[in-house]
Amino acid sequence: MVGLSLLESWFPIFSILSISYIGALHTYAFALFISLLFFAVIMLKKGLFSELKRREAYKDLLLTSFWITTLFVLVFVGMQFTTAGNMSVIIFLQLFFSYLYFNVFGKEKMRLLHAFGAFIMGVGAIIVLMPKDLAFNKGDWIILLAATIAPIANFYSKRASMLPQKVKTTFFKS
Repeated sequence: MVGLSLLESWFPIFSILSISYIGALHTYAFALFISLLFFAVIMLKKGLFSELKRREAYKDLLLTSFWITTLFVLVFVGMQFTTAGNMSVIIFLQLFFSYLYFNVFGKEKMRLLHAFGAFIMGVGAIIVLMPKDLAFNKGDWIILLAATIAPIANFYSKRASMLPQKVKTTFFKS
């Protein structure tokens, strides 16, 4: 859990540095290629390639791939026009949008404490991002759009991960 937190906290910084040298979409393509190689090696070692012939999860896997690709293209393009700090705050609003989609508009119920936390997160993001002039820049809007897509991608990813091996799901998404 600590390792994941460290990776996520350095993600905006590394991404902005690489974007400044090779461009947004090339950075994303390079990250996908590394991910694909990593999970291909794992699948090869575990002998899981034959399980890709099972087609019952392809619909959810394809939808997950579409939404995650859309999300990350928006994030990488948006990072060209905003700061790493703004990007980090805005992308965490995906939790707020998850609350809206699945609890306010959907049928899932959330405890009052979690609902209060989602509300505070939304208010906190507004305070942090708009301290003086109450204005978003172009990159902030693009990343906010990505944050609204994240719960949809997570929904399909959750359905697709019902397969026995999550490594396959992650490989397919890459």
